Amino acid sequence: MDLLVAGVVVVPLALMLVFNSWGPLTEESAVRMAFAQVAGQTVAILSALAFVVLTIRRGVDWAATAGALLVAALVISWSAAAIDRAAGDLVDRIATVQSVSLLDD
Repeated sequence: MDLLVAGVVVVPLALMLVFNSWGPLTEESAVRMAFAQVAGQTVAILSALAFVVLTIRRGVDWAATAGALLVAALVISWSAAAIDRAAGDLVDRIATVQSVSLLDD
């Protein structure tokens, strides 16, 4: 369970905080934030899959295995949606940077 919490909550949050654009938004910072979000969600997906594998290897009853599979399915679908949002956010941020640079010219 610690693996799941660390992989789904702690690591993505840490990546988001470390690679956030604390200064003005630039194209580089937009790409950095998008890649950090995708990396965090990839870690979440891998953690959910590892949670299922560890649950099965421990030989627990079928209800616990079904619960692990359900949790993994939820985490994977949530993470896939977050990756999709990261792509949209990247496009929006780059468009914002370009529109501001056109105003400055």
